[in-house]
Amino acid sequence: MVIKAFIYHKRAEKYCDCQDCFGINAQNNRIAVSDGMSQSIFPQWWAKILVNNYLENGHIPQDISPLQEKWQQMLLTEIERREKEALTSPQKNPWRLKNSLAEKSGAGATICGLSMGNNKWTCECLGDSCVITINQDYTLNIYTTQVGEFGNHPDYFDSFRTGKGKPVKKVVNRDVLAILMVTDPFAELFQLNENNRDFIKSRLEEIQNLSTHDSFVKLVEKWREEFGMHNDDSTLVLITDCCNNNIKIAHSDDLEQLCQDEKSSEGRSSLNESKSIQNRNNEETNNESTKSQSRNEAVEGFKASFENLMPYYSGKKSNGKIKNWVISILKPLIDSLSKS
Repeated sequence: MVIKAFIYHKRAEKYCDCQDCFGINAQNNRIAVSDGMSQSIFPQWWAKILVNNYLENGHIPQDISPLQEKWQQMLLTEIERREKEALTSPQKNPWRLKNSLAEKSGAGATICGLSMGNNKWTCECLGDSCVITINQDYTLNIYTTQVGEFGNHPDYFDSFRTGKGKPVKKVVNRDVLAILMVTDPFAELFQLNENNRDFIKSRLEEIQNLSTHDSFVKLVEKWREEFGMHNDDSTLVLITDCCNNNIKIAHSDDLEQLCQDEKSSEGRSSLNESKSIQNRNNEETNNESTKSQSRNEAVEGFKASFENLMPYYSGKKSNGKIKNWVISILKPLIDSLSKS
């Protein structure tokens, strides 16, 4: 089988803001995708905990309290870190996080996982993160706990409370054209068009042509514009040649690396902007210096010419009328240029 995995952030946001998470365990033949709920506290941590647990164990546990404790400990560590920073920077006081801890207002996340055994493939889903199989005739099977249209209130796991809904576990047919594991923007788009086989065929062809992260970004932006795909963090894992037990990971985005590249790019942009500003300042200073030098040279040249003319006018007109007239006209100009 061939696996390609991609992730992209919401429009007008950054990779560091992305709340989606996916993971591939090629040794154990497991894949998981999770969507952290953006209105909750540190949802990316919670999504990653859920994904890593599935990759390690191959199923969603009935008791998630150990996972909740792991997230809560991360929150306590973050509060302690910010409290230390607040000693010198009072604006960093983590009072909001303390309130969230006291009120048990934590993170929420959906999840879907796929375990690919030699004899049987099974998926588990909670919420609007889905497993979608594209059959040979371009019909779809969508595995999700989402009922009806996709909205803003999916089933989810909560890092403090019981959450909403219960995960479903299904056997997945692997004799298909492709299997998609997706977060809600893709899930919603395919659900809305599940009866349009031409649409499904065309979209699958586009997905199969993906080879790089940049090609995925272009596809997401295109689908947002052309088909009104929901503007949200977008994750897609594509599995083809499903009947082949040998796993080949043709491409897998690394969100942490994308975040680092983003920060490096921002740093270079900031440095280039600073250099540009400095160059403009230096250029303005040099221009002003050149102008000042030109003015001074003009003044000195004018003074020299004027001094050479004075004897001529003095000798020709002893009454000094011309001399006085020239001085009265030119002296204010000389004084003005000298001061500027």
